[in-house]
Amino acid sequence: MIFAIFLYTFSIGLIFWIPFNKVEESFQVQALHDNVYVDNLNDFDHFEFPGAVDRSFIPSYVNSRTLKLIIHVLNICGIPPSKILVLCIGRLILSLLALISFVYYYASCGKNSKKYFFIVLYTQFHILFYSTRFLSNYMALPFVTIGLAAAKNGKSKLFIWTVVFSAIILRCEVGLLFCIYAVTLLIQRKIKFGNLVIQTFIALGFFIVVSFYIDSIYWNKSTIPEINAFIFNIIKNENVKWGTMPFFWYFNTAMPKMMGAYIFIFVYQCLTHKRQFLYTMLPSLVYIFIYSFVAHKENRFIVYALIPATEIISQGMDSICKKHIMGNIFVKLSIVINVALCIIGCFRGYYNYPGATAMLKLTEYHKVHDTIHKTVHVDTFCLQNGVSRFITLKGLTVHKKEIQNYDNWSLEKDDINYLIMEVETSLHNINNL
Repeated sequence: MIFAIFLYTFSIGLIFWIPFNKVEESFQVQALHDNVYVDNLNDFDHFEFPGAVDRSFIPSYVNSRTLKLIIHVLNICGIPPSKILVLCIGRLILSLLALISFVYYYASCGKNSKKYFFIVLYTQFHILFYSTRFLSNYMALPFVTIGLAAAKNGKSKLFIWTVVFSAIILRCEVGLLFCIYAVTLLIQRKIKFGNLVIQTFIALGFFIVVSFYIDSIYWNKSTIPEINAFIFNIIKNENVKWGTMPFFWYFNTAMPKMMGAYIFIFVYQCLTHKRQFLYTMLPSLVYIFIYSFVAHKENRFIVYALIPATEIISQGMDSICKKHIMGNIFVKLSIVINVALCIIGCFRGYYNYPGATAMLKLTEYHKVHDTIHKTVHVDTFCLQNGVSRFITLKGLTVHKKEIQNYDNWSLEKDDINYLIMEVETSLHNINNL
């Protein structure tokens, strides 16, 4: 448990070491910033850069209420926080929510699964690193985790409300996971069909109304973001524009990559303990199989399966140590390998935000050399790789207009003082550079 606490502390350290964001989480990051710092809704970032599909403002709104209270307390104490510190505190809130959900799931596990549970969990890079990031899948993960634990314990109402919340507010694909686990509960006779239907419709109606009311205000139009996302990604199949993968990619590439060295223990335990596999892991694997029909695939779409998989792996470790002479060595070796993979992943992540690095360097330069207002042009590549309103210095106006052709583009015309651009961009044709 001490090692597990250290790993969680390390994940908190990553928040402050690598606080920046990629394009996939930029909406929630910008929304959080605007909810905290911007008073006029018309000045919110999403009106200028709405993204491919609407997303809900509810998570950022709730988080911002907590952040405003913390900022107020810090100001009273004479410690006004910088914007980057506020972003880190926002990530810390998400991290604590994830930890609470993991502890709740841990409590639902059997004795043989508990010994290694947190060690296995926090030595999987996609949990260690991304559980503190504002990706909508990982924001949904705590609620899905609580829902899965509730399903195991026969607490059907908690299962329904947490998972339906995740599906309507955060990620529509969670709805598929809900249907599979609902059928599992019916088969196990942990819920009556009538109660399931009634509770589901009540939860659906409630969260649809909440989303419609709040998000329509923020988007200045009638919208239920996750229903729009479902139509965009599944019905219209528009997400293929971002790339496609083979049907079995989740099974032969994503899961081994996400589990690391634990994949061997996972397979061993599934094959030798079929009853546990049937009730703990099969619903998640069915979810992955059905979701594989969607051609656009990413690791984060199946992250919910890592939680029951962690339970399987933990019990597998306990079983191997008890039944095999070399089992203890094999288990420790697999942990060491995964720790090494996490360290490598973290260092790769540190150097994966060139836009943010450039903006921070410009901010430091501007503090020393300039006292008047300046304008900086940031190209699409840098906006997608770390630049956000949280790291932009007051006194710097960010010019984010997309330039289709930089040939003969005039800096004077747009009153540009600085450039933050991808190295490969041809700069010699820009006038007045």
